[in-house]
Order: sequence, then structure tokens, then C-alpha cells
Amino acid sequence: MSLTLRYPKTGSPTYEVVMRNPILGNDNITDLNVLNRKTRSGEAVSVRPTGSPTIIMNRYQYKTLTKIVKDDLDEFLRLTAGLEVYLQDHNDDVWHGVVSSPSCEMITRDDTCSYDVGFDFVGVKQ
Repeated sequence: MSLTLRYPKTGSPTYEVVMRNPILGNDNITDLNVLNRKTRSGEAVSVRPTGSPTIIMNRYQYKTLTKIVKDDLDEFLRLTAGLEVYLQDHNDDVWHGVVSSPSCEMITRDDTCSYDVGFDFVGVKQ
């Protein structure tokens, strides 16, 4: 099992990065697209439009990546900045969305031998 990022999201990929599983304890933040309104009488009402997608932000963290994988990920993120990409996560779930962190956070460990990397992905599960 691994994590795969591809662009474009459908068809033959132009850019692709395959990484090992992220570390445990990744964050998932769910946005249900709920509209909060008040009626004329002042009563609070929450409404979710029918058919609106559930948008989820996933935060992926990696420790001790090699320089080659780190460089591949960095290049992929620069080339696909703001574009919708395909992500197949470590649970074999397929997502379409964007990497929302402007550039992934990369921390050098052990004199450029290994890197800690993290990025946020906002998307819809397919």
C-alpha cells in the first residue's frame, strides 16, 4: 500500500508521485457545507443542500523520506499548484482535489540524508 498523486486527475498521468504510507495520526477535517440561517422569528436553522459534496481536508505527514522522493514530491507540487489532482491514499480510497498548502513543509534531518515532509490535501472522495 502506498500514497499516489497524479495529474491530470483522469486519463493518462503526465506527472505522478508514489510514496510509502504516511505516519499514523494524520488529521482529517470534514466540511459538510452546512448553511446556518435564522428564521424571521430568530430560530436558528441548519440546512445542507441536497447533493452538495462533503469536502474533507487530509493532512499527510512523512518522516525520513529520501532526497529523491522529497524532490519528486516538491516538483509535483510546484507543477500542479492550484490544479485538481488525483490522490489514492494508503486505504485505497480515491480522491479528487487540490494540495492546499502553498508548498509542502520540508525539514532536513541528518545532514540531507532524510527529510520530514507534510502537506494538506482538500478534496472529495470518489
